[in-house]
Amino acid sequence: MSSLKLLAWNVRGIMSSTVCLSSLLKNTDCDICVVSEHKLKKSSLHYLSTIEQGYTCIGKAEDLPNKYHAYHGKGGVAILYKNTLQFSVSEIHDINSERVVGLQIKTKSNGSIFIFGAYLPSDDSIDNYRNELNMLDTLVSYYCNYGSVIVAGDLNASCRTKDRLHSNHCKSDELQKFVKRHDLLFSGGKIKHTGPDYTFITKKTMIEQLRSCEILDEGSISSTSDHLPIIVELLIKK
Repeated sequence: MSSLKLLAWNVRGIMSSTVCLSSLLKNTDCDICVVSEHKLKKSSLHYLSTIEQGYTCIGKAEDLPNKYHAYHGKGGVAILYKNTLQFSVSEIHDINSERVVGLQIKTKSNGSIFIFGAYLPSDDSIDNYRNELNMLDTLVSYYCNYGSVIVAGDLNASCRTKDRLHSNHCKSDELQKFVKRHDLLFSGGKIKHTGPDYTFITKKTMIEQLRSCEILDEGSISSTSDHLPIIVELLIKK
């Protein structure tokens, strides 16, 4: 029996969070890391592969308007994974969204695990949010027929009742429908975890394989982001 460690973190700009992310990758020894809101332009995505030796990165950046002249980009999502993983790893290419990136891991005994990193819209437009969530919904609906599905990242809404005062009600309603439709479980819900609450969603059929789920508390890491990282460990049969 081996394990797979997954880290997810909204870095709020990778250029200011590089040192912290590098430290997290080393200290947690994570196999896969989902990074959201890296704020890189498309021409700078290669930077993510230089943060820590031994990791390969697949990433996306938001399209920017022609008159956008800031040195950094907006949004963005990426997945970093270890080059030494003892599984077959490949990017999922049929994703028609700049806010979702996907990775397929093939294991001998557990079949395929599909990991989707997402950074959903943070503005107040319910139409924009619904369109991106529908894209994610389509991906989960399709790939759950071929293996286990994990969605990680910043979904910019909450499924928890006590968070509704601080989140967009309409977006949270859409997210709750998505979670119920696919029988997903999330940190802060029925998944037991240590630390505070943060966004992480995993397919219910994988819960028996869940060894641990931890949200790293404020002060436990030196961070320039106002979001907390979460690390999950899954048991994988050899």
